[in-house]
Amino acid sequence: MKSTVYYINKATSIGVEKLIRWACNTDLNSKRAPGGNDVRFGIMLASSMWIVMIVVLVVAIVRDSTLGAALASSKDLVAPTVAATGVLIAVLAFARDKGKIERDRADARSRIMYEQCKQGLESAHNLLKDRNNDRITWIRAARLILNVKHLTQSITTEEYRLAYELAEDDVRARLYEVLSQKTDGPERPALPPAFFFGVKDWETTKYTLDQLAIATSGGVHVQAVSDNHNVREPVSLNLEVNSVKVIMGFLDYPIEYVDRLYQAQWKDLSGWSDSSGPKQGAYRYLNHKKRKYTINGKLFDREPA
Repeated sequence: MKSTVYYINKATSIGVEKLIRWACNTDLNSKRAPGGNDVRFGIMLASSMWIVMIVVLVVAIVRDSTLGAALASSKDLVAPTVAATGVLIAVLAFARDKGKIERDRADARSRIMYEQCKQGLESAHNLLKDRNNDRITWIRAARLILNVKHLTQSITTEEYRLAYELAEDDVRARLYEVLSQKTDGPERPALPPAFFFGVKDWETTKYTLDQLAIATSGGVHVQAVSDNHNVREPVSLNLEVNSVKVIMGFLDYPIEYVDRLYQAQWKDLSGWSDSSGPKQGAYRYLNHKKRKYTINGKLFDREPA
């Protein structure tokens, strides 16, 4: 039995040594998510040591009790069993702490990315908020939006992803007001093609598309080169086509967008009153919408649900 205990102690020492080396070599700065292969390996090794020691200890105690022998041999197995148990507890605590470190790091990284993305969208809005049709300005704004879309991939925590969606919705709404025409009524007509061709009098011009293209076309200018004059650069008035696609496309909600407004269940008016409180006018309006609808100036009853 002494030889068996000796080898068990030796195996325990080797296992503990391996675990210590694993813990020392585990990189806490690793970007892998908690529960990676390194943590699983440590838990598996410590658990295996602990299970083996418990089984051996139980077998030794049962054998000694059955044979009526003293428990001295079994007592020799207590120390390595306690050691294996301590190692298992330490590894589990290490895994827990590593997970917390990773979550804290992911949260901090997401916060930084969220702030950068929000600032990028605000900068893009500031470039366009005067409703200019300057080619260079639109290129700058489009690049900002594309960079923001790329950075959002680094926002991994749910809280900051939701916060970014709120910021994006806010800028999208404000850009929609900028990139559409305001009228005295509720309509917001789209900007005409003349705006994107880059003409300054785009609100009043009567040019056709072909006339707009000709009027805003650039050209090649031939001129002599002198020591004290710069060569004239060709100028294009038209907005850069990719920038138009990016910025105007940003006004659309993503396909995967979940509009929580449609989860409000407006037909459920339980607890609302039509004769008191600030909601009575709203109640009558919604209740009428539930019962009636209009088309081309004619009133119809809705079918009961």
